[in-house]
Amino acid sequence: MALKIKVKVGNISNLSDARYCAGMGTDMLGFTVARAAEGFIDPKTYQDIRGWVSGPAIVAEACGVEADEASWIVENYLPDYLAIDSAQANHFAAETSLPLIINLRAPYGEAARALDEIKEKVAYVVIDHDALRAGALQLLAARYNILLAVDNVALLADIDTLKVAGIAINGSKEIRPGLKDYDFLEAIFEQLSVAD
Repeated sequence: MALKIKVKVGNISNLSDARYCAGMGTDMLGFTVARAAEGFIDPKTYQDIRGWVSGPAIVAEACGVEADEASWIVENYLPDYLAIDSAQANHFAAETSLPLIINLRAPYGEAARALDEIKEKVAYVVIDHDALRAGALQLLAARYNILLAVDNVALLADIDTLKVAGIAINGSKEIRPGLKDYDFLEAIFEQLSVAD
């Protein structure tokens, strides 16, 4: 399936989400690697899932992790990107050569100025709807590839008019192995699919 913009699906914690999203043409799959975070996926489970999936780039979601853990994350997960909060950006930029996906946090203007110091390492900036309303998109779109965090299909109504490279959404837990509700993801992919 071809999608009209880039899609990053984060918080992947099960094979069902990983395979479904890869099959739907997702560009990036994100796995929570912060040990204290909800949804943490250990390296063995991650490797098991990754062995069944090909296509999307892999994102190690390290929000809240100390920068000195960057080498452990890279060694154990072998990601293509590292996703962190804007407050962590300068510390991580010095610890890794991986391209960064920055989750922008308020105050947006201050965070944007901090990003400019490591601009060459920033692959994408994720902004949420609050940042969009606060004018952060206009502040950043000329300098960075923006991913709009989407938690509601209605937010895609204006996606064609926004200057974004794509969207960032999250996977969810399985009801039990192999049993999941895909209504939200299905609606997202349906909205973004390109007609043949």
